[in-house]
Amino acid sequence: FSRAVRRYRHPKKFTIKFLYFQQNRILLLMAVYTDFYDWMTKWMEYIIDYFEYGLNYIEENIIRISEGTNVIYRLLEDNISEDIIRYVGTTEMAVVLFKLGILSGVMVFYVTRAKPIKRQEHAIVYHHSQGVFVDEEKETVESYLFHYKKGKYEENIFPNVEVLPEILFKRGQSSVTKFGSNKALGDSPNFHKWTTYKQFKDRSLHIASGLVSIGLEIGEQPTFFGILGKNSIEYLIFEFAIFYLGLISVSIHDHFGIPKLRHMIRRTFLIGIFVLSHQKASFIIRSAPKTLKLLIVNFEPDYSMKKKAKSAGLKIFSLSYVEEVGRHNVLTHAPRKIQGKDFALCVFTASHGHKLRGVLLTHRNILAAISGVATHLHAYFFHVFDRYFAYVPRKHCYELVFQLATLLTGGQVVFYRGDNSNILDDMKASNATILVFVPRLLTRLCSHVERSISRGSFLQMLYQFGIQSKIRKLERGALPLDSIFDRLLFSRIRLLLGNQIRLAIVTGGPVHSKMVTFLRSVLNCVVVNAYGVTESCGVACMTIPGDHSHDNVGPPIPCVRVHIEQTECDFDWEDIPDATKPGLIWLKGRNISRQYLVIKGLANSALEDVTVHVINEQGYHVTNDIGRLLGNGTLQILGHPGRLKRTGHGHWFDAERLEKIYQHSCKVVHDIYLHLEVHDHLVIAIVNPNITILKLNYKVKVDHVTVEEDEECRGIVLSELKKVANTHGLKSFEQPNVVILTSHPLPNIHHHFHRHKKDKDKIEQMFADQINALCHTFHN
Repeated sequence: FSRAVRRYRHPKKFTIKFLYFQQNRILLLMAVYTDFYDWMTKWMEYIIDYFEYGLNYIEENIIRISEGTNVIYRLLEDNISEDIIRYVGTTEMAVVLFKLGILSGVMVFYVTRAKPIKRQEHAIVYHHSQGVFVDEEKETVESYLFHYKKGKYEENIFPNVEVLPEILFKRGQSSVTKFGSNKALGDSPNFHKWTTYKQFKDRSLHIASGLVSIGLEIGEQPTFFGILGKNSIEYLIFEFAIFYLGLISVSIHDHFGIPKLRHMIRRTFLIGIFVLSHQKASFIIRSAPKTLKLLIVNFEPDYSMKKKAKSAGLKIFSLSYVEEVGRHNVLTHAPRKIQGKDFALCVFTASHGHKLRGVLLTHRNILAAISGVATHLHAYFFHVFDRYFAYVPRKHCYELVFQLATLLTGGQVVFYRGDNSNILDDMKASNATILVFVPRLLTRLCSHVERSISRGSFLQMLYQFGIQSKIRKLERGALPLDSIFDRLLFSRIRLLLGNQIRLAIVTGGPVHSKMVTFLRSVLNCVVVNAYGVTESCGVACMTIPGDHSHDNVGPPIPCVRVHIEQTECDFDWEDIPDATKPGLIWLKGRNISRQYLVIKGLANSALEDVTVHVINEQGYHVTNDIGRLLGNGTLQILGHPGRLKRTGHGHWFDAERLEKIYQHSCKVVHDIYLHLEVHDHLVIAIVNPNITILKLNYKVKVDHVTVEEDEECRGIVLSELKKVANTHGLKSFEQPNVVILTSHPLPNIHHHFHRHKKDKDKIEQMFADQINALCHTFHN
């Protein structure tokens, strides 16, 4: 075209020549199209003749018997009604239609047949051998990929990123994101307003510059800066500003109650805190320690709030003001040099009991976890076209890992509105390609689907038949993507989640196998199950893509080694061939934290456990989980020792601590035992009531015989337990949902070391029928 312009300077001549050139091009395309049409016509005629020949062959050699009678003709003639023959015309026409039905069924079966899932490109991981045992006792396992690399696997596969700020300030402004012009952040209410990588970087830099301008001092020693609020765009932007300044980001939350929230603030000597809600900002002002000097809020504070903050010794600024100040005083370089071994994040956990532990994670730990997941997933890892939906609270480490993995590859992070009741609506609107499923969301999705299909018996029968058909194909290693059930039924379920999902990660707590199978059957994408602890950045093991088993959490990721330490535990487990004996799970790797938060002179034994170390003498981190290694090198989680359990919401449920609170504070309770149904999210309180108090204070006419069946007493006890829970600031998952009354004392363990411990096995056996009945009623 450019040569034609240079050659024909005259507009008229150029127009004539150009039209002539276009005319020849159109004629050429028409000739090519005509040839292609003729070729396709011949092939279609050949295919029709081939099928006609096949049907005739079947009819002549198979269907016709020795007497020369056509079986199909005779069956139709004997069984078909006269009305149908009158409608069709003749019996011969019915035979033709029957043949066409057979042909259509064969073609539908061929088109919708199950296709095997695409394996990873390196093709060195097999499902019968996913891990490599490194000892003769088969108690220690490593990733097959780590073994394939001969133990020389790098802790960071992103060579241009050594610390977390470089994810945004270096890689985020490179060709990976088209030099910052790609979309980076969005939220559900405003999908038409996106924050690009360049705008993301500029806002973080302006906030960091504004913090320095308003008086934030950056020293050589690690300094903590807290963030209190929901998972949102402002949270991530402010966190990168903290990373840029070389500070340690602390995720502050009230998950463990108000007293421990105050303890988190005092324990870390926070110099500042960023609060996203008005209510939480008022609480921070009322309970601010002397060390806290700076309060940044995500709104414009009024005069009364400024006055209260000043009286508490706090400087309060809005985020918009800090950003505006920083826009006029931009830092040219970071205040301090950051290294990979420096601490970047502090996350509080109570996985070993009701006492808090502040886990310190370095830049190197987090990048190692992301690199391990990237190598493990390989072709299914995050890509530049991916969109990650962020709704999990930031008190969970794996949420940060997946957000940073999205930004490392140039993808998009979409945040929910903050209302848990609208999560499914936000997912549908986001059109996310990568989703993290926690047990709570899975339960809600399954309940929504079950309510929808329960409206008609035929729809429910079709759904169950489709699920069973999918399960049979998944067990053979195939992933049917376009079966008849997908087109008729499952496609509508996928629309609830946006219909764009290509990778689903199940993590955050124990998940029922039925829910995992449901997810794999419905979504038609790769579904992996992950396991991790806070000390391992939330990721330690993950199933291999294409492995559709649901009794394990997969092999270790390439930067982790898993060891099972034999210990005595009261678990009833099923013997599996080639599986190790159950024991405590030990973890070792580049993503494992090396230190808990320990500040000299600030130990509070009532709130925090400072007597333990992250790493033991053998170099392993000892988790509080019981598990065993299967014959193929995968890890199976069995539970927790004692009565400490993790709920389906990802919360820790310490039954013994809660029983002490209820028993000592509730007057109508003589003795109590709490039973947790993990998958149904149901807390059952088995109570031996104080009948004397019930008679005197509530005028209830009961005795030791009738109290067990009295509905009024059951309601009074449940109401009093709720009052005690609200008084002590207990969470909703720590409060009983239903009550079982008994007039018999609850059995204890008769041992001089455990005189006050409930005999769990006997109590569970005594009330097994009532517990099962309540679970069945609650589930329905």
